[in-house]
Amino acid sequence: MDSKIQRVRDAFASGRSRPLRFRLQQLEALRRMVQEREKDILEAIAADLCKSELNAYSQEVITVLGELDLVLENLPEWVAAKPAKKNLFTMLDEAYIHSEPLGVVLIIGAWNYPFVLTIQPLIGAIAAGNAVIIKPSELCEKTATVLAKLLPQYLDQDLYVVINGGVEETTELLKQRFDHILYTGSTAVGKIVMEAAAKHLTPVTLELGGKSPCYVDRDCDLDVACRRIAWGKYMNCGQTCIAPDYVLCEPSLQNQIVQKIKETVKEFYGENIKESPDYERIINLRHFKRIQGLLEGQKIAFGGETDEATRYIAPTILTDVDPETKVMQEEIFGPILPIVPVRNADEAIKFINNREKPLAFYVFSHNEKLIRRMIDSTSSGGVTANDVIMHFTLSSLPFGGVGSSGMGAYHGKHSFDTFSHQRPCLLKTLKREGANKLRYPPNSQSKVDWAKFFLLKRFNKGKLGLLLLAFLGIVAAVLVKAGYY
Repeated sequence: MDSKIQRVRDAFASGRSRPLRFRLQQLEALRRMVQEREKDILEAIAADLCKSELNAYSQEVITVLGELDLVLENLPEWVAAKPAKKNLFTMLDEAYIHSEPLGVVLIIGAWNYPFVLTIQPLIGAIAAGNAVIIKPSELCEKTATVLAKLLPQYLDQDLYVVINGGVEETTELLKQRFDHILYTGSTAVGKIVMEAAAKHLTPVTLELGGKSPCYVDRDCDLDVACRRIAWGKYMNCGQTCIAPDYVLCEPSLQNQIVQKIKETVKEFYGENIKESPDYERIINLRHFKRIQGLLEGQKIAFGGETDEATRYIAPTILTDVDPETKVMQEEIFGPILPIVPVRNADEAIKFINNREKPLAFYVFSHNEKLIRRMIDSTSSGGVTANDVIMHFTLSSLPFGGVGSSGMGAYHGKHSFDTFSHQRPCLLKTLKREGANKLRYPPNSQSKVDWAKFFLLKRFNKGKLGLLLLAFLGIVAAVLVKAGYY
């Protein structure tokens, strides 16, 4: 492992990952990989998650291809130096912000969407000019194997390296020094990653999770709301970090929501859900038993069937859920939807704010003022009103958590920014030294007064104001040079 990481460091030090042309070539090669080896990728995802290839394509591959198209189109603009505003002392100099790569980046992928949650941040890291160590999740063994096989065939083998393995290998990786770490997964492991990174003062982006609430107002279209909630909750068998974790609503809405979600589940998955090609399974037996344990002592209004042999847990709804029970103490990450009754929106806001900040917040209502109030009165990584999950699909929005749901963000330009250092650059001339006497010792009250005037005085931004500033600057320079100050 040490030799692999050193190889990546040496490759980055060579400078070949920095030129725009090289970055575009690597991103185009990555796009070719996805297009040419689509079947291999889809088969691996399907095998790991009991997911149909159609679902694997629509939930993972489309997002990656869309991200690649966006970055390839916009990267020349992103890498260009951005002019910075100047003051009178620097108005004749060149000031700009240059985005430079951070260096060697570690990306630790997640198992629930093993392709997109590994490749999407990789796109941003390449776009920013970094070298990358990629650590796919060991729980999705087939996808991890495919990535280790395919990426070296299409990308620079020294700059972008896949390291597979389990907890032992990840632990060894985290002992190394990186210039940035992006980790997607649980809050518990996120703390371990951050602790390891702190030893080297390595910045981190942590995409974690938490219990994303969904408030359903009585003033909404319940048919539409329940269809969208059911889609987001039961997609990937509930194993989605921004799935609605639980529903808050007035007591009178509980039975209606249960009935409408039941009807939707039948519409989505048919009479025999277990046979539906669109309904996945829990990733492994450990998670199956954990989710199964969350059902103990609960009032099951719908679903609840399980099959350990196939790791099947049916779409399930719990009603009248006590906030103090186990199912409300941890992220569910499975196809169980608790409904917690609240009297009104104010009580829902208080309920949400009494808990850790979630990765997402959802609210359904026709009342736009209510939606705005709930957004303004709560905190979460992201928000979608009158739908779920869809903010993830918009690359112009930063995707990330806050508080215990994570830190930092990526997607689109936000990925480029995450993996770049915004370097301030000021290019001066060795001429016009006379004006600098204002800042050189010995100091005087007159010098301070001139400095205050130039730095603190506000002029309008029109041409007259700029000309006046320029004139005053020349006058000050002449007076200082003549020895008056």
